Formats: sequence, structure tokens, C-alpha cells
Amino acid sequence: MGTDTDWQTISAGGFHVCATKSGGALYCWGLNSTGQVGDGSGTDRFAPVLVGTTSDWAVVAAGGYHTCGIRNDASLWCWGWNSFGEVGDGTQGEGTEALEPIHVAPGQGFRSLAAGDYHACAIADDGSLWCWGANAEGQIGNGGSSDVLTPTQVGGSTDWVAVRAGQYHTCGLREGGSLWCWGANERGQCGWAPPGGAAEPRAVGPGEYTSVTTGQQHTCAIDADGSLWCFGLNDSGQLGIGSNTDASTPAQVEPGTKWRSVAAGDWHTCGEKLDGTVSCWGWNHFGQLGNGTTSDDTTNWTPTPVD
Repeated sequence: MGTDTDWQTISAGGFHVCATKSGGALYCWGLNSTGQVGDGSGTDRFAPVLVGTTSDWAVVAAGGYHTCGIRNDASLWCWGWNSFGEVGDGTQGEGTEALEPIHVAPGQGFRSLAAGDYHACAIADDGSLWCWGANAEGQIGNGGSSDVLTPTQVGGSTDWVAVRAGQYHTCGLREGGSLWCWGANERGQCGWAPPGGAAEPRAVGPGEYTSVTTGQQHTCAIDADGSLWCFGLNDSGQLGIGSNTDASTPAQVEPGTKWRSVAAGDWHTCGEKLDGTVSCWGWNHFGQLGNGTTSDDTTNWTPTPVD
């Protein structure tokens, strides 16, 4: 298993990981106390275990303590912790955890999804956006603050192309490259001056973005010209702008560099440059920047090549 070369997609959650293989089989491993691995056991798994008996998984997203996936028939399935309704089956609270995948929103087809710490979102086949789970900060985007136990449409737009979920905020891209965020904004992670958040999608400044990623309290997005922009919490230099001062509007990372992709962890960020090299920045206490050290100094406040 560890030497297999047919892995297709991968997603890392709070303390677990899930990945699909080229044939469509889904494997998960790691913490499983709330069933987030999905093998029906609730036992921590130290190596990949097969989820279910089907081999038709197309997409997987691992959240804080829950997981969701989309199968080849566009059906949506979730499992794991459900204290805030993040499984999406209409239940909530202790004893409603799902140890195996549960079909969510039968009859509706989906094409992409994202799982945050305590909520999840998915884009339907028609381009509409749906979210469910914890909503105390408005991260569901339905204008309210009550937890949402089944997928609920966000606004009436049907031109969503990407969505990412952070701890208590959510961001998405619409056709044309406009960036929208909603939810908590106490550190500027939604892209405007804190502390006021938004319970519905709100546009984030100018730009024509092609991808977006959300960390715990920060957000990064790549513009169509290849430039990288980050905003939000920056205590550990996770914005990559050379300081540890928060930014409430998009701030450019390493001006002059073209970026291909970016991924945000809780307090660190990594990106692939157009030349194929990978750099990381932010918190490095556990060596998560991959630069051969565990130091947390100012050199980590800008992109540092991975050894």
C-alpha cells in the first residue's frame, strides 16, 4: 500500500487523511474516535483502510472530525462527527455520529465539495452552492446563525466553480473569477476590515481568481495572472508577506513570482510555483514547512523552499 503508485486525490483533515485511487477505491487513516475514517469501527487506523465496498469514489474532503465524498454517480456521502449536523442527514448531537458513509441529499447530484472544521459545502451539478453544519458565525451563508442539518442552498446563484471551508468561514469562486467569502472575520480572513463578518456571501475586492484555499483563520487565492494573494490571521507569518501582522484585504505574496497552486493548513501555507518548486511559510514548530528545521523565526514569514 505504501509503495502504490495509483493514488488519485488526497485530502487531509484535522487528524485524519483520506485518498482515492485511480480505480475509484477510497482509503482513510488516522484518528477515528468519531467515525471520520468511515470503516465502521471507530478505532484509530495507523495505515490506510478501505472505506465501504464500492470503488466509484470521485472526490473526497476531510474536515475537522468528519469526511464527505462524491461518487461517480454524483451522489454525496458523509460520515464522522455530527455534533453540529456536519454529516448532513438531518440529525445532530451525541450518539448521531456516522461510522460509515451515509447518503446525503438523495436525488441531488454534486460535482465538488469542501469540508471545514465543523461544516461542509458542495457545488451541485447545476452550479448551485449548498452548505450544512455549524453556523454560529454565519459560515453556512444562508443569512442565519443556527446550525444547518441538511444541505441548504447558499443564495440563488448557479455559477459557483469552487468552494473552500475554513474553521468558521467559507470562501468560493464564481464564473469570471470573482472571490466571495462569508462567516467569521475577526482576523480579516474574509477579506475586509474586521471584526464584522457576514452571514451571506460578500465579494472580496477586485481580481480574477482561479483558485482559493482556506486555513483556520486565513485565506489565499491565485489570480489569473499567476500572482498569489493572502489575507487574515498572520501571527505565525502564514500569509507569507514578510511580517506577522494581520491583513484584512488581499496582500501579495512574493511579488513577481508566478504560482500554480496553493494549500493552507491551520497556521501555515504551501504553494507550488510555476517552475514546479514548492515553498512553505508560517508556523514550523513541528517541521511542517519541510525546510529541515523546526525553527519559528522571521525567515518563515516569506516563502521558503522545501528541502
